[in-house]
Amino acid sequence: TTGTLDINAATTTIDSSAGIAITGATASSFKTNADTLTLNGANGVNIIGNASEIDITTTGTLDINTATTTIDSSAGVSVTAATASSFTTASGALTLTGAAASTLSTGAGALTLDGAGGINIEGNASEIDITTTGTLDINAATTTIDSSAGIAITGATASSFKTNADTLTL
Repeated sequence: TTGTLDINAATTTIDSSAGIAITGATASSFKTNADTLTLNGANGVNIIGNASEIDITTTGTLDINTATTTIDSSAGVSVTAATASSFTTASGALTLTGAAASTLSTGAGALTLDGAGGINIEGNASEIDITTTGTLDINAATTTIDSSAGIAITGATASSFKTNADTLTL
């Protein structure tokens, strides 16, 4: 029909022994004025945006409960929060891998790496470069530097090595 179908009822039930298709020629909505809207698919729920955005908007909490979460993107992935945030695993390791050179940084304040079993920095066959215009301060009970080649420490001004006890051997 080319007219309008208007259903006003206290309760509306549509039972079908096959599929149900509701198609609108223009932008459409399906909403409740109270309580919750539930989409329940026995084999899953597909939301298809075609070449357009799929927008989930709420002033409340977005709560995703699932056994496994997979996000596949043919472009980049961006997660931005307005306040301090965390990404935590209840068990097992957390791995972040970049296919190219990657950056982990802060917009303000110090970046802290805290490993319960220590921190390993692996350069493989490449240089590990620590650069600062400030002071490099290493605090440890014992400091060991092992090199399969030479060791060079160069200071631009007068420098010193000292011990507060025992013998200094050069």
